[in-house]
Amino acid sequence: MMKNYLGWLLCLASTQALATTQPELNQLGRTLIVSYQVQNNIAQVPCSTDIMEGKCFTAQLTLSTQDIPVTQGTSLYFSHMSPIADVEANNANITVSHINGDLHRIDFLEEVNTNTSIAINIKAPFWHASRSDVMPNYYLVSGELEPVVIDSTRLQHRTDSQLPVAGHALSWTKPEQYRRNKDDALPFETARYDYDQAPAQWTVESRNRVIPQVVSQSEQLGFVNLTGIRLPQQLPALLAWQPLLAQFGLSVGEQTDFTPVDVRINDSDFNSLDAYRLTVSETGIAIHAASEHAAGYALVTLAQLVDPQTKRINYTHIEDAPRFDYRGVHIDIARNFNGKQVLTTIIEQMAILKLNKLHLHISDDEGWRLEIPGLPELTDIGAYRCHDLSEQQCLLPQLGGGPHRNSPNNGYLTIADYQQLLVQANNLGIEVIPSLDMPGHVRAAVKSMQVRYNKLMAQGKPEQARMYLLTEPGDPSQYRSIQFYNDNTLNPCIDSTYRFLDKVLNELKVMHADAGVPLRTYHMGADETAGAWTQSPACLASGVDQDNLTGMFIERVVKLGNRYGLTMAGWSDGMDKALPALTNSQIQVNVWDTLFWGATKTVSHWLHAKVPTVLSLPDVLYFDFPYQNNPLEPGYYWAAKSVSLRKVFEFMPEDMHQMAQLWTDRMGKAYDDKPVSGDFPIAGMQSQLWTEVTRTPDSVEYMLFPRLLAFAERAWHHADWEGKVTQPHFASEVNNDYASFAHAMATRHYPRLIAHDINVRVPPPGVKQENEQLFLRALLPNLALEYSPDGVHWHRYSAPLRKGEAMMVRARVLHTDKTSRVVQLDSPLAQ
Repeated sequence: MMKNYLGWLLCLASTQALATTQPELNQLGRTLIVSYQVQNNIAQVPCSTDIMEGKCFTAQLTLSTQDIPVTQGTSLYFSHMSPIADVEANNANITVSHINGDLHRIDFLEEVNTNTSIAINIKAPFWHASRSDVMPNYYLVSGELEPVVIDSTRLQHRTDSQLPVAGHALSWTKPEQYRRNKDDALPFETARYDYDQAPAQWTVESRNRVIPQVVSQSEQLGFVNLTGIRLPQQLPALLAWQPLLAQFGLSVGEQTDFTPVDVRINDSDFNSLDAYRLTVSETGIAIHAASEHAAGYALVTLAQLVDPQTKRINYTHIEDAPRFDYRGVHIDIARNFNGKQVLTTIIEQMAILKLNKLHLHISDDEGWRLEIPGLPELTDIGAYRCHDLSEQQCLLPQLGGGPHRNSPNNGYLTIADYQQLLVQANNLGIEVIPSLDMPGHVRAAVKSMQVRYNKLMAQGKPEQARMYLLTEPGDPSQYRSIQFYNDNTLNPCIDSTYRFLDKVLNELKVMHADAGVPLRTYHMGADETAGAWTQSPACLASGVDQDNLTGMFIERVVKLGNRYGLTMAGWSDGMDKALPALTNSQIQVNVWDTLFWGATKTVSHWLHAKVPTVLSLPDVLYFDFPYQNNPLEPGYYWAAKSVSLRKVFEFMPEDMHQMAQLWTDRMGKAYDDKPVSGDFPIAGMQSQLWTEVTRTPDSVEYMLFPRLLAFAERAWHHADWEGKVTQPHFASEVNNDYASFAHAMATRHYPRLIAHDINVRVPPPGVKQENEQLFLRALLPNLALEYSPDGVHWHRYSAPLRKGEAMMVRARVLHTDKTSRVVQLDSPLAQ
């Protein structure tokens, strides 16, 4: 601390000697070469931190100047996921400081000459075992000059995966780099590992398979030629499904040669508003549905049954209804904002997959993403991150966003944007659940309301200034959140906090009402930050014990929302702190415990309390985690380093305890579990996509697809093999069902997703190099395997190759340009 302070004084004293001009700083940004190399995660060496028992991984950050020196007094700002505890630099006088969250600063206390390389050895807690752990967009600051992003740290676009990769992230080829610690026994999923997991060949699936699978289907001899369909004019709401049907090649119109579809809506004939019956016979096509959106589900099922080559559909009768009423998708737009269009795409795909809840995570520490009338600071300040250390114009840069306000991950939804999404979703049977996290994870709002307070105080309006303030002036409490912020939590003991919440809830209600889509559910988060109010005068005067403040806050917010007629949802750990006081409240919980840390026990707890419980388990339902344990696959991995398509498919939500016989914990070790018990059925499932390292619409789509198809399969359909792990035919039944699902997905859904310009992930080939021969296997049907001797010319693989004939391999979806990431055969990641 003293060293950093002295360094700051030295920089301050030398600012008048700065020789850097804007063109020179710009040139330094273009030419400074930055590289980041993890050295050892496993060693876990002692370091100056109270995190992880004072143990750290080691890495080296290298800075190499070219034709421009780094002038004394220059600073380099960068994001690092965990706070750097110790540094040691060769031949340079620098300091490294942790500012807040993941933002760090290097101060150069002496000039660094041209053609000089500085090696900075870093110690930090946890581990960096994946390429996506390295944050992009390091930037330079010198006096009052415009900050400059260092080109070598910008994101580089990968043409194979369509994903951005930090240019300065080096290699993860050694066990001490891609393993997290000495206890990490998780299989390393190389191309050879994939080869051993893949079938020798994928059998051709002939029967029709719908995703998600229907409850029952019977076919008769005969078929209908289906040029297109005509929908009844008295049900104009069904026209919202027309573009979705077109993705399967099914046209909708009034042409005389189109087949009319008889649709009847009657909810009294069904036990679920999502249920339907579909009949195709010699008399035509008939749909009997519980609701208009259930009729839409029937139309999507119909579209999948049409043979794309012959345009025929066999005579069939289908009875279908969902397994769970709640089939949700959580999208974080707060950490990185990827725009409205990707949400429009997600809503369309949710409807196709018969998913019905969009949990929209609108605010967090790093951003507030929805316009709120009367509180413009929430988006003027809270929707932008840039280099303003005073945070009067924007929030601090985080997550590698860089110094500029026009960063592509800044921005927000206008009221009009939000209402358009509401209408689109409602037309497709999807409820939008807005989520504004609190009392922790609320830094964007806290800072925005501080700016409002400062502005109104300067105008001599103290009462207005204090109206929506979320923190208590003069509160000396010191704390650190799980994301290493020291100022991200609102104060539950001041009245202005509740005025703010009431204002936001009321404006949300109005927005929904004006769109014709009533607000029914609000997700309050209920995350907390330990130690945030220990010295708060208001909290000390409240008479409420420190341990009960979170429960008090949640109880008040739930009652506030219930008065608005809302179901108040929250994450299970926070909501549990208020459970005794919420017995008669309208609430819902999302359980986000991992299976190996006791999720089944938590679920049982809430089911016994008769509270609607939604499974949101990180080890299988967090789609911001990697597809496989390979450092080239992006994603956070604190709970699971491999959330594969197959893993999501084989999850048994009503027999979670049996997963302990199939899966391991996050480090690859066995764990024990017990059955769920309770007096209330599970309400449903929700997949989660958090966006700390998901920075582009292409990246959002890559992480969601195809896993969202497997999620929909489990949320809608109860497979016959579920709950039968101990039975002798369990494995073969799962394998056969997965092969059928994979065939339908790869042959019907992949082509339409690709045609719709969705960046679906294509798995790279499995590779075996043995006896001077090279063997390849496809991890999905409908993939052509390709090899290249030079990275330029590609050839179709059909038989084993001689070693040396290929330098790299990839997979391609048949009849498309869509390929997997390229596998370098000489890399340890292929062995």
